[in-house]
Amino acid sequence: MARERERMRRLLAFLYSTPSYKSTLVRLGLPELFDRLRDLVQANQWDRLSGVVTDDVLDTLLICADYAALPDLLRERYAGLAEGVVLSAPADDGADDRLRLAIEDLRSN
Repeated sequence: MARERERMRRLLAFLYSTPSYKSTLVRLGLPELFDRLRDLVQANQWDRLSGVVTDDVLDTLLICADYAALPDLLRERYAGLAEGVVLSAPADDGADDRLRLAIEDLRSN
């Protein structure tokens, strides 16, 4: 999970540095994040982007949980807002059953 969080931190830092995502950050109460990321891009300091996305910011932008907790967290955040979600296949084949159970739980409610 830690490795995936860091991958997402880097990806989101890059994406949210672009003007297309500024309105999303404003809606989430993070308007200063865009400004800080944009300033780093303009200064050609690409390697510092991910440092701006703190753990608190990351937790605001995505849900990170084990498969057992995932269905309830998704319902809590997206109830009435989304008709579906996309879940990535686990990198560990041993997690397939846990993901299957989480999907079954989501489909049941």
